[in-house]
Amino acid sequence: MNYYFDVFKIRKDFPFFINNPDIIYLDSAATSHKPSIVIEKEKEFYEKYNCNVHRTSGSFSLKVEEMCENSRKTIANFLNCDESEIFFTYSATYGINYIAYFLCINEYLGNDDEVIITEMEHHANLLPFLNLSKIFGFKVKVWKMNEKLELDIEELQKIISDKTKLLAVTHMSNVLGVVNDIENIVKICKDRGVMVLVDGAQGIVHNHVDLKKWDLDFYVFSAHKLYGPLGLGVVYVNKKHSKKKKPAFSGGSMISYVSLDKITYLDSPYFFEPGTQAFAQIFAFKYAIEYLKNLNLEKVKMYEIGLTKYLLEKLKELDFVEIYGNYEEVTDKRFAIVPFNVVNLHSHDVSFVLDRFNVLIRVGHHCAQLIHHKLGIPGSCRVSIAFYNTKEDIDKFIEALKQVKFLISKN
Repeated sequence: MNYYFDVFKIRKDFPFFINNPDIIYLDSAATSHKPSIVIEKEKEFYEKYNCNVHRTSGSFSLKVEEMCENSRKTIANFLNCDESEIFFTYSATYGINYIAYFLCINEYLGNDDEVIITEMEHHANLLPFLNLSKIFGFKVKVWKMNEKLELDIEELQKIISDKTKLLAVTHMSNVLGVVNDIENIVKICKDRGVMVLVDGAQGIVHNHVDLKKWDLDFYVFSAHKLYGPLGLGVVYVNKKHSKKKKPAFSGGSMISYVSLDKITYLDSPYFFEPGTQAFAQIFAFKYAIEYLKNLNLEKVKMYEIGLTKYLLEKLKELDFVEIYGNYEEVTDKRFAIVPFNVVNLHSHDVSFVLDRFNVLIRVGHHCAQLIHHKLGIPGSCRVSIAFYNTKEDIDKFIEALKQVKFLISKN
């Protein structure tokens, strides 16, 4: 690696590695670890600021509300969008379900309309549309991957029709590490009058996001994959979709007037936020964003690409490993997530042996069964790296993987 990135200094910011020095953690696509500042700030909220905002005009509650709104502002600046276009929920999965239902009850989607999903999707960006199509009558079409396990733009142009209303697409595959060209996809869809919903759960972790430039409709991600706390999802709704619509869900904190005859809702983002929010997590997430911004994100990305190259070099030396996807070379279009299998061995058996060597990876179908149907396999092993991983982590993983073959062959 020809660039300076002090990963060992960075690891000291993460209590998990201090408390578990023998653990090789290669499962950050499932959830990331949290820097000390995030953990401390969530704890600080409960110790110093704990109260329910939007419930009183008292100065203390107003102070806490301002703190949480500052978090919203920090997140909006990070994404390059307006604060009013960001609302909080409980997870990316919940956020996508919210948007899907919101589109249906506001008649964006209905009988004879078409929604395009892709073969690359996590179930969170697939099942809501499959389920709602049976209720609201729209048709679900599939944008299939090509032989390189990538999404071909020309294929998208072919399957869009006059009935197509929405494309739901992942920014970055949680199985293959493929980064989709969201800016180009949005341009094609806008030319045809098609809305775009992007599952950014993996994409935002490894790539620059510019929502104002892209001008898409919806972007959804989870805090816990972006070095923030669990239990918090973030949803971007382009302001053109937030003007006096029907809410998908209703409750306190989102209304200005209620009678049996009339309901007046607040403007966005509060329109989308019924009930008590995860204020401690909202407060703490600001510090995850600030931590990332202080790292130099371009350096982070280059480091992760370099580490992925090293991982692939080592994996390709093992003749008993099958790697999936177009990984002839590692670029900024495919990195950080590598799926593989040990030949003639179930992925769960691989995980069982690796666990004996304190190596943590993810196995199974990764909530993306369409990809595994395409590959003709029931599941896979997945290594996912982050900027706190090291070459030494990769070396120890490779040595443990060699032991998998040795131990299995003995039995």
